[in-house]
Amino acid sequence: MTSDLMASDGGSALTVRTERQGATVILVLTGEIDLLTAPRMREAGAEALREGPAALVLDLTDVSFLASAGLEALVELQEKTSGTAPLRVVAGNSATLRPLEITGLTEVLAVYPSLAEALAVG
Repeated sequence: MTSDLMASDGGSALTVRTERQGATVILVLTGEIDLLTAPRMREAGAEALREGPAALVLDLTDVSFLASAGLEALVELQEKTSGTAPLRVVAGNSATLRPLEITGLTEVLAVYPSLAEALAVG
């Protein structure tokens, strides 16, 4: 099952597609995660967690910009998943991996270079 949702204000756009692989929910994000679109990512994450998944994977492979608001939203999702479903973040490009590294979030979040690697974790 897949669902697509989009937030846009003319300049920024974020598309979130929800996929499922067994008991794992995968949110595939495409576009920019900034002050205007980060709430959409938070909403999609909260929606996914209500399903009670075994794990939540955020695939940021096609994200072209990750602002501080997006980093904050990732930390909030990490806090929400603590003790329930592990959060796995796919950040295989410099637009997403670099901000995570600079802020030290690669030490806090489970970050993987590809979706296949994030899904392979038991």
